[in-house]
Amino acid sequence: MNYKLKAAPTAVSKEQNDQKGPKAKRIVIGVDVHLKSYEAARKIDNDSVGVVQRWRSKEEFLLYAEKQLEQAEEVVVV
Repeated sequence: MNYKLKAAPTAVSKEQNDQKGPKAKRIVIGVDVHLKSYEAARKIDNDSVGVVQRWRSKEEFLLYAEKQLEQAEEVVVV
């Protein structure tokens, strides 16, 4: 017997696929730079601050920041 499980798309993923323009007006990213890592938390519009994320290199963080530009009209890094 072959069983294959298929995950149903969540409401969030459907919403993201349907939207063509920026979904947020402003994303604020607070960055904490360490010797061996970058840590950042983001705040979208007037929501609360999200979970802190960690990257091991500057390049990884910059890729993350570039992706945020696609999700908002304005991205502020502090």
